[in-house]
Amino acid sequence: MTIMIPDGTTHGTLPSNCVEGSTDRIVTCTVSLASGDSAAIKLPLVVDTGLAAGTVITGGCVDQALSTGAPTFDYTCGGSTDVAIPNFTLGRYDVDLAITYPGAAVPVSGSGRPVVKIPYTNDGTVQADNVSFEVEPPAGVWIAKAEILLSGTSASSASLKVKNKTLKALASTVEATCTPTDSGDDNDVTCAAPDAAALTGSQLWLTLMLGTGVKSGTQAMTVTVTTSSADGFSTNNTVSVPLVLTAAAADDNNGDLPTTGADVARLGLLSAILLAFGLVLLIGVRDRGGVPVGAHLGAGIRHHAYRRSRHARPSALRRTFQRITGGRR
Repeated sequence: MTIMIPDGTTHGTLPSNCVEGSTDRIVTCTVSLASGDSAAIKLPLVVDTGLAAGTVITGGCVDQALSTGAPTFDYTCGGSTDVAIPNFTLGRYDVDLAITYPGAAVPVSGSGRPVVKIPYTNDGTVQADNVSFEVEPPAGVWIAKAEILLSGTSASSASLKVKNKTLKALASTVEATCTPTDSGDDNDVTCAAPDAAALTGSQLWLTLMLGTGVKSGTQAMTVTVTTSSADGFSTNNTVSVPLVLTAAAADDNNGDLPTTGADVARLGLLSAILLAFGLVLLIGVRDRGGVPVGAHLGAGIRHHAYRRSRHARPSALRRTFQRITGGRR
């Protein structure tokens, strides 16, 4: 017999008496039956990834099952001699957390603190307990704040009518408690969130800020949602958020002294001024005359008669000039 696989599915591991046909949508099984006997064939089906719970799976048949004599298979369903496979509805897991990011790349630069809004849902039929988020930002990016936009509220503020005026109500959020992740980089955090009720959607709001060690360019921030409940389908629990990072100018030179440009010229001029000032002070100190031998023996009396008054003596700058010009005025 020839079995046509229903739309939205593929076959699983085939029984020993069945093989795949010319395509993966066709399965051929060999069964030996005596007149009046019956046989059961258990053919596992795998639902395609991405189909939502509640989807009705249709199509598929046993081709030419009611034909008499040697059947002529046409590999299509709907004929009078075909037996249709009954429709079935795709069920739900008890808990099924999922997280997505439909937004664009987020620019992060300078002292700005952008808020990244990441939707997540519990598509299961049972509450997800102890929900948390593991956030792994790129190097130099830190989580300044984490909030949860609770289910039942909209990310775009609701409109209210008050005295014929339209006002916008603020979205209801609760702040999540974030702690450093036990393993990972220093800026990795784990943020605790409220339990997620069945068949609800919420949002994780992350406020970002830049620290040191940022490298300019587009880099990914990874966010994973987890729960202490048994998650029936955990392959959709992680998302990557693209961040466009711009490193601060101060990080580019790491505090090193300048080696080119106007800064070097200014440093050179300052050094020359300081050197000249130091030479003038040194010459002024060396120009002071020594004390004559025995002058300290005169009962502590200093003889000022031999010294010119301070106003009569040339200044240190003038004496330096005189030495250079040989005493010429």
